[in-house]
Amino acid sequence: MNTSQWPRQRGQIQVVLIAIACASLLLSIVGLLTYQLGRSRGLREAVASAQAREKTIAEVHQQALDAANQRERAIEDSARRRVSAIETQFRKERDHEKANRYSFAAAVHTGAVRLSIPTIRGASCGTDPGADPALAGGDRDETRAQLAPKTGLDLVAIADDGNDAIHQLNACIDTYNTVRSHFNNLLPQEAAHAQAP
Repeated sequence: MNTSQWPRQRGQIQVVLIAIACASLLLSIVGLLTYQLGRSRGLREAVASAQAREKTIAEVHQQALDAANQRERAIEDSARRRVSAIETQFRKERDHEKANRYSFAAAVHTGAVRLSIPTIRGASCGTDPGADPALAGGDRDETRAQLAPKTGLDLVAIADDGNDAIHQLNACIDTYNTVRSHFNNLLPQEAAHAQAP
């Protein structure tokens, strides 16, 4: 081998080694850039996927909330309609009773209807009503005392006031039961069964 060729070959080897080193460095840089680009794309895809899942979950929750709100509004509307129907029925019955009372009072005032109460026969003569069991049990010819129209109407008014109070109480109980029933439907089923009397 020629000694003059050795430095030239040595220079060529160095150039080849430098070229290999540069190519390796370039390949490493390209590989690192590719890895970083892939990683960032993967992160973006993971973030996009997580955001899509969160959006889907939020939409499902919103739909469930909308459905629950709609159900509650429907139950409340149903309860309002039922309570309104109870109030309307109560007013109709009350107005009908008032009309009957006015008609009855007018008939009493004009004398078309006479109010009377049973009396014990012979009580005014001093006989003992307990002496004759047939009289004590009542018979077909019972003696009656006619009431003055105002007195009779005052007695009827007491009964009418009681009747009004009973109708009002019944309407109140119906309203309470309706509202309780409708709003128990809003509770989860386990809680609704626990609330039932």
